[in-house]
Amino acid sequence: MTITMTKSNPLTFTLDQKAKKSGGDKYICKDYVNFTVYFPQKTSRSETGECFQTLKMYLDIKTNNVFTFDLDKKSKKDGGDKFICKNDEKFSIYFPQSLSRSENGDCYKSLQISIAV
Repeated sequence: MTITMTKSNPLTFTLDQKAKKSGGDKYICKDYVNFTVYFPQKTSRSETGECFQTLKMYLDIKTNNVFTFDLDKKSKKDGGDKFICKNDEKFSIYFPQSLSRSENGDCYKSLQISIAV
């Protein structure tokens, strides 16, 4: 099954575990098996410090909350390709290959995503 993330079809992540200290809050993708993201607290929490229960990730949307991820390491097998956020180098995501590669299998050099509550 291929999941695509577009303006009209975002991926939805639900809170799995709140960070104990300054690390990222753990979210699990409802739409894709084995896709976990540790979102930085400045992205995953309200101004009062409460974790959002769900986050939506959109691809290629022009908003004020756009993050650009550059390819850091291509997966050697069937795992995710590692991308690092240009806006925050501590924010990295292992994107499933169905999202991080073109139809012919080439890895994208960068991805732009938007995160919303």
